[in-house]
Formats: sequence, C-alpha cells, structure tokens
Amino acid sequence: DVGLWIGTAGYACIEDGELMNACHVHHSASIAKTYIATLIMMLVEDELLALDDLAKSYLPERIWSNISNADKATIKQLMNHTSDIFNFDDNMRVYVDTFNDPLVNGSSEELFEKYVYGMPAYFEPGEDFKYSNTNYSLLGMIIENITAKNLGDVMDERIILPFDLNYTFYKSSPSFPNVRGVVNSYLLHFEGEIQNCTDIQKHFTQIAYGHEGVLANPHDFAAFMKLLISGNILSYDSLKEMLEMQTVDETTFGLGLFEYDTDHEIGYGHT
Repeated sequence: DVGLWIGTAGYACIEDGELMNACHVHHSASIAKTYIATLIMMLVEDELLALDDLAKSYLPERIWSNISNADKATIKQLMNHTSDIFNFDDNMRVYVDTFNDPLVNGSSEELFEKYVYGMPAYFEPGEDFKYSNTNYSLLGMIIENITAKNLGDVMDERIILPFDLNYTFYKSSPSFPNVRGVVNSYLLHFEGEIQNCTDIQKHFTQIAYGHEGVLANPHDFAAFMKLLISGNILSYDSLKEMLEMQTVDETTFGLGLFEYDTDHEIGYGHT
C-alpha cells in the first residue's frame, strides 16, 4: 500500500501536560546537513563552484590556514566527511565551556578559533571517513561567501519558499528559534530524572551554523526528503552525485546523506 501515515505519542511539554501533535515543530539536529548539502549542489548547478574545488578557494585565508587539512580538502570531501577536518565536538573544552556558560554567544569563526585551530588531522583528505560538524560549518560559510547573502536568506530563497515548506524555519525566519509550536527539550540524567533544557536547546539552534539548526514539523521534514529523493529539487546528475555511496566501517554515506538498510527497502536520510 502507498499512503501517508501520521501518528503521535507523548508530550510536547511534560510540565503542562501538553500532548504531542503532528503539527508540533522539532529541532533538526544534524538532519540540517542534508539541507546544506542540497544548497551546495544548487550552487554547483549554477556553476558557482565545483565539487572538486579546494574548499580554501571560498574561505578567508585566516580560516583555512589555521585548520588542519582545510588547505587540502575539496568541497566534496567536506560534504562526505572524508576531509578529516577536526570535529569541534571532539574538543572537550566545548563541554566544559557549555556547562560553565550554556547561553554564551559566538560566531562560527570564534568557534573555530576556540576549538578547531591547531587541532591535528589524522589522515590525508580522501583516505578515510570521520564525521565532523566542522565540515558543515565551513560549508555554511562557503555558501555565504559565494552568494554574498546570509545563510538563512539562502535557505529561504532556494528551499523553504519555492517548495512551500510552510512549517520549516531557519535563521531568517521571524522570531527564530522561538517559532510557534516548538516542542520542549529535556535532558535525561543518569539517575533517571529529566530536566527541562528548552532555553539551552533553542540557544544552540540559534547559534548553530550549517551543521544543524533547522526547525520543522514532521510533515515538512518528510516532504523535503521526498522532494529531494524524487528529483524535484535537484537535477538527475546532482542527485546521482549525492547518492553515490561508499562504505567505511559499516557506515554507508554520500553527500549529506546516509544509506540505511530497513525491513522493506534501502532508505536514505540523516540521523
């Protein structure tokens, strides 16, 4: 059978007893990387860059000269996590600083300076797979540098508005990230207690740059993925490039997409 099934369970806000509904808006976390990869492929189609171009061609020297492998990695290697550019989340200082001041502000460049500059690379670009949020922060910066526009404006103009994703929100959306209908966020402690951390999660979403930060309801997340995989957003050649998979240590990945075995068919998406 073919059709659309929508179901909900649990609570959008535990404290108020507000039940979860299909209309509620959720944080994308790294699903945002698929949106960023799609924007990059659009720029490829516009002949504003090529996948085999060096990333440094579109970045300020003060950035690429201070990040190991950023002078060697291509756009494609950023997209498929074979750049071995250091993942800022692997720097334990991130967690220390976050616990000490969870609502601290900072630009992506400041994030690179604090957590990525001077950190080592372990292999040459293209030799292995290593997931890195920094890759997609750099891609976000590249999109802004090429288009001379804010990343949120580019997302609005190229994806959200043309494809009628009316319940998808990014940096340029009014009142972002405090859009109507966003679910509460909770931290589960080791002793089984939960803590409401909605303000911190919204703050992380607000300062995220490229690697996460999209807000949408489940229907819009699914609609975007269906449009993408069905060939309604990108050309056949671009989609084929995104879906060119390779497998390393049981992880099968392409450009902003992963491949998953399901009980039915092969699935494509992002965790």
